Amino acid sequence: FMYDPMFMMKICLNGQLLLVSLCEQIMDEDIEVIQINTDGILCKVHKSQRERLDFLCDEWMKLTKLSLDYDFFDLIVQRDVNNYLGRMTNGYIKRKGAFDWKYAENGDWHKNFSQLAVYKAVEAYYINGISIEESLETIKNTEPELFFKRVKLSHKLHKLVLGDTVLQKVTRYLVSTVGQTLLKIMPPLKGKIDIRQSNIEKGYLCTEYNKLRVIENIDMEYYTQECLKIIEKCQS
Repeated sequence: FMYDPMFMMKICLNGQLLLVSLCEQIMDEDIEVIQINTDGILCKVHKSQRERLDFLCDEWMKLTKLSLDYDFFDLIVQRDVNNYLGRMTNGYIKRKGAFDWKYAENGDWHKNFSQLAVYKAVEAYYINGISIEESLETIKNTEPELFFKRVKLSHKLHKLVLGDTVLQKVTRYLVSTVGQTLLKIMPPLKGKIDIRQSNIEKGYLCTEYNKLRVIENIDMEYYTQECLKIIEKCQS
């Protein structure tokens, strides 16, 4: 196997520095840069500036011997650089981070499937103009399993407790209007004697669903607030 971390870092860092150089040129033209990531630049350009932008990109490619690809969006909703929702001009929806809820469809079984109803409802709000409440109610009636959340304990001395019941290390649960407090129990810190505990969903009740059964008593207000938290961050 070839192992050359120095060469890898040179490629990675040089590529990022070259993108920064292009980004600076774009900004010098008063073209708005929305974000710059390790492998691309997202900017908002008026049609009157498009020719100038193309020129800058062409000159950059000639200088660096690298190639640029282009994606065109008519809508971008962004929480931060790694979490955004975009609608391309051809209608394709690009989801990243917190906005990605199609894990099963994409075969991403290793990811956390918690409260996918929230992300699906937020997408419908931005893409189709459907209210959060209406979307969540539809999901409740058609795909209630998308409200499930998951908690995973990695430390062998930690316990997950719901009421008087000790649960398994990986537990599926629902924030519900009828239920019990879900706690993580931890041993004392070094030099201390007090057992520590953390409320997984502070201020809310939960129901364990490790064995699938009829899904009921969903706390719709909780999930609505989770949606609004994402929307608020996107608008700030």
